[in-house]
Amino acid sequence: SMLSSFGVQKFIAKPMVKNRIILCGDAAHVVSPIGGQGMNLGWLAAQDLADTLQRGLQHEQHIQNMLTLYQKRRIHAARNAIRRAELNMILGRKTTFPELRNTIVSLMLKNPFANLMANIFTMRGLNRWII
Repeated sequence: SMLSSFGVQKFIAKPMVKNRIILCGDAAHVVSPIGGQGMNLGWLAAQDLADTLQRGLQHEQHIQNMLTLYQKRRIHAARNAIRRAELNMILGRKTTFPELRNTIVSLMLKNPFANLMANIFTMRGLNRWII
């Protein structure tokens, strides 16, 4: 059997918007591959950028402000995705007290937390939630 160890990769490009260059997806951020957060984050960023550019075509005088807000939203979402990836890594690591961790995870998967945990682990609400 092969053993390997890796940490959570986390990089956020700053700025994501400069002059006529706009970064999106993996060009704008790197997130650990645990749970597909980086891929989902990239799809969400692409949708956000498409919406922003569409609105910008309708209101060209405000495009720079719209792109600045796009950048703020994407940095916020990337930071949240990074925290979620770190949480996933922590929950999956070998621990001295696995019973404690397993009890906590079991409680997280029951009501009233079940829906919240499902949303967190499926990357919903990245623009709103802290974790």
